[in-house]
Amino acid sequence: MFGDFNFDARGGAGGAPGAQSAKPRAKLDNQRYYDLLGVATSATDDQLKKAYRKKALTEHPDKGGDVAKFQEITKAYETLKDPQERAAYDKYGEEGMKRGGAGPRPEEMFSNLFGGDSKAGPKKTKSIIHPIKCTLEDLYKGKSTRIKVSRNRLKKTDGPQDESNPPKPEK
Repeated sequence: MFGDFNFDARGGAGGAPGAQSAKPRAKLDNQRYYDLLGVATSATDDQLKKAYRKKALTEHPDKGGDVAKFQEITKAYETLKDPQERAAYDKYGEEGMKRGGAGPRPEEMFSNLFGGDSKAGPKKTKSIIHPIKCTLEDLYKGKSTRIKVSRNRLKKTDGPQDESNPPKPEK
């Protein structure tokens, strides 16, 4: 104790006089996934993969293993093989991962933000089938034929498009 300030190692509330000390933190469990796979925390991706395959062979339900244990091993491997999830697991532990300690991935965030698929580009239209008459000889030797395809395209209009101002077909 130095004057009115308490500098003890218990992690008090800044040593202010009359302040209550903070609750002790629960021990962080960030070793369980590594123990399930039987690897060190410094294991490389190849070592993780090799350990997972070995454990999966012995614990697979089709080979007489326990379903719950196999799912735990798979969850551990899925978490540790992704560098972002592994870093979050190492930092926050399993409980932090359950509470969302890692946060969403950027691609997941954008897909949720802009609706559904994360595939870029315009949506594809339905395929059009044009029957063409040809002989078996044409198919065997190969034949080039020209066809005429007409389609309606939507014209971009000024202003917002709604029921009163629908896009006009363009030919």
